[in-house]
Amino acid sequence: MTIRDTIESFRHFIEDASGRPTSDSLIPNRFMYYTLLRERNRILEREYKRNTFFVNNEVVVNIPCIPMEEVDLVELDFAPKTGCYIMKSEQPLPEMLFELPFSVTDVSGRGEFDFVRWNYFQYKLGSRVKAERDAKYYSIKFINGLPYLYLFNARGFKAASVDIVPEDVLDYHYFKGCGKERPFCSPLDEQFLIPTELQTEIFQAAYAMIQSGQALGRGTDIINNDNDDTKSPLGGKQ
Repeated sequence: MTIRDTIESFRHFIEDASGRPTSDSLIPNRFMYYTLLRERNRILEREYKRNTFFVNNEVVVNIPCIPMEEVDLVELDFAPKTGCYIMKSEQPLPEMLFELPFSVTDVSGRGEFDFVRWNYFQYKLGSRVKAERDAKYYSIKFINGLPYLYLFNARGFKAASVDIVPEDVLDYHYFKGCGKERPFCSPLDEQFLIPTELQTEIFQAAYAMIQSGQALGRGTDIINNDNDDTKSPLGGKQ
């Protein structure tokens, strides 16, 4: 379901829950989107911690091609052995809800990379066990608050593919990857990535959040239209 369709469904949900028609001019699409996104992420994190989260194509998305470049050894915290190739994504990944990808593979299909925390790489690559020393690893390193992908023992690997749950679905839809940068002109027509079985709960939580914000807004009313809405901090529809 697109972001536009999801927001419209949520507007109907609010109307049914409140018993009164909603006014499109009082609740901006942007506010609707970020309220729904916040509650979606919170509920998905809860399911993940309960071990009831499951991988499905409504939430987990694939970035098929992330261009990689060989790392300048100056930026590493350790000195890799001769012949050890370390690659870094040319651009940061979209921020991920669960911090790590569900999988990282080479786009040519030459294998999957195992995760190792950044500070442990020097021990893996310096291991006395050849199989461990020569295995393919990946790590995520944050630079200026943004997650970059690193591949170790990745000679000749020019691009990677990852499966992730994006924290903000628009960051995923407009991620450049190996293609051309997309103009940010029709975000409402992108998919929202809300699990069908959790949609009602997400709508209920988002509605409760709106009601809570209404109560904290010193009488500003965005649902029942009982007050002077010209002073609403939400402004008009966007």
